[in-house]
Amino acid sequence: MLSAEEKSLKKIREDFTKAVKQLKNNKLEESKKSFEKIIAGNKDSSYTSIMQVLMRSNVYKDFIEFKQENKNNSPDDNKSLLDEGLLMLNKGKLEKAESYFNKLIENKFSSPFLNYLLALLNIKKGETETAIDYLKMSFEKDASLKIHAFNESDFDILKENEDYKAIIEL
Repeated sequence: MLSAEEKSLKKIREDFTKAVKQLKNNKLEESKKSFEKIIAGNKDSSYTSIMQVLMRSNVYKDFIEFKQENKNNSPDDNKSLLDEGLLMLNKGKLEKAESYFNKLIENKFSSPFLNYLLALLNIKKGETETAIDYLKMSFEKDASLKIHAFNESDFDILKENEDYKAIIEL
């Protein structure tokens, strides 16, 4: 029998997956409405797993709004580069995501979230040690990212890694 959190998480993950598919298919308005519905319907949740999905939903919603406002502009400011990199990462276009993240590094942009995204990128590329290094840097700047990393399925491969355990403090 599923707990209340598990039931809520199952539903929100289904809705989130649908919204991401809409975004990948360039259905910006539909996707934005789907993310807004997720946010509105779960804004009072106290479950960490739900809050993580809400955080991602907000990032996507902000990204869509930015894209809608700047349809013909290529990304040149740091927020745009970060948003584009996140989108490419979630689309599985790792080389493109990496190019956006590298541009941010060239711009001397520093952010715990950028380090977190670089960790995700590197784990998807199979570069475990580099991923752990980026996670460590992100946690040093923002310890709250540990919760997100712990709940991030892409990092499940690290659950038995001793270096990962040490930095996530399990």
